[in-house]
Amino acid sequence: MNDLTRRVLSWYAEHQRDLPWRRPGTTAWSVMVAPFRAAPGVCQV
Repeated sequence: MNDLTRRVLSWYAEHQRDLPWRRPGTTAWSVMVAPFRAAPGVCQV
């Protein structure tokens, strides 16, 4: 592994964020629909 790769991976390990599409078992559909389901009054069932 070269120095640049090591530095980028080190930076990522320190600054990574918990994003929904990185979670195991998450589908693209659930990530796309989630904001609409969370918005009040947008989707009424």
